[in-house]
Amino acid sequence: MLTTAQSISLPECIRRLQPLLPDQAFAPCPRKLLYQAIHFLLIIGGYVVIRSTPDWRVWILCSLVVGHSIACTGFFAHELSHKTIVRNPRMLYMLEVLCWGLHLISPTVWRRVHNQTHHIYNNTHADPDRLFFKSEACTSIFWYSRIFHPNAESPRWNFVVFFHFLPYIFRNTIAAFYSNKTKPTLVPAKPAYTAGDRIRVGLELLAILFLQYGIFIFMGDSFARFFFASPIALLITSSIVMSYIFTNHLLNPLGKKSDPFVSTTSVVVYRIFDRLHLNFSYHTEHHLFPKMNSDYYPILSNLLTELYGDRYRRIDFGDAWNQLWKIQIYAADVNFQQDSHGSQVVEEGKIGSYTARP
Repeated sequence: MLTTAQSISLPECIRRLQPLLPDQAFAPCPRKLLYQAIHFLLIIGGYVVIRSTPDWRVWILCSLVVGHSIACTGFFAHELSHKTIVRNPRMLYMLEVLCWGLHLISPTVWRRVHNQTHHIYNNTHADPDRLFFKSEACTSIFWYSRIFHPNAESPRWNFVVFFHFLPYIFRNTIAAFYSNKTKPTLVPAKPAYTAGDRIRVGLELLAILFLQYGIFIFMGDSFARFFFASPIALLITSSIVMSYIFTNHLLNPLGKKSDPFVSTTSVVVYRIFDRLHLNFSYHTEHHLFPKMNSDYYPILSNLLTELYGDRYRRIDFGDAWNQLWKIQIYAADVNFQQDSHGSQVVEEGKIGSYTARP
């Protein structure tokens, strides 16, 4: 090990790592459009089989295939939104509407919550994805966390934690329509939205409704078939996605500033899952270089192990999952400066105040 990550600043660490990576690691990778085309075909094929057969047992198998491919579509859209696949604005937006639409996510909400807030304030007080602080404790937050988060207060058999991606989408979408001085109680932090943002979110939600209605029509106006084609498939999608998100972030302490070495954990999964899921398990790598082609995360992982192994954390997925059930339901309060409202909102890189509303 040549040095420690503690001995140099994060920008200096990034400046040191980037020249050690191939130039193509930071170039667009449009060939991943073929990867996504395959998953679109699998999703459509699953819909065709559900529509064509009366056997509900076959519907379950198709839901598994469709749900997994929608999850893979999410991993693709995650990279897409960071402009690592295509950079043409119109093509980028159309693909985001389609891919995130399958997840019931407004692309505008995703960009504001994930790209422009979570990545800047990861595991700090202003991160929309963080745990709730002890000072925020109330009955609704307690039960929300106990039901949808793995922690010491939730029983290990609580499979509902796998479905958290759906309430997560719902709460952040609702928050977009609150004024920038307020937020829902069950949203830890929220980005600020302009009037134009809210109009785009509304139009994108209409597009999502039309997409879901189109699936319903394709299922022959059958609620039973639609139930397996979309709601059940989305629960499977959520289970896959949350398995990563929980292990990537909830094990890490909240702090005053974002540091990928402290606020993220990379997990070790079977290589086939890395191939299918675009190396999403390498999450510290992603937070260090959000615009990097995920194909090169293993190379970066080796560099981090060699140069910053004292701080770089990459552990077996099973160990990470077991540790989740030992964490406390609330995070310890971070000593950051508060205003009279005691809460924060992010607006174009700035933090302002808001009050929580149920």
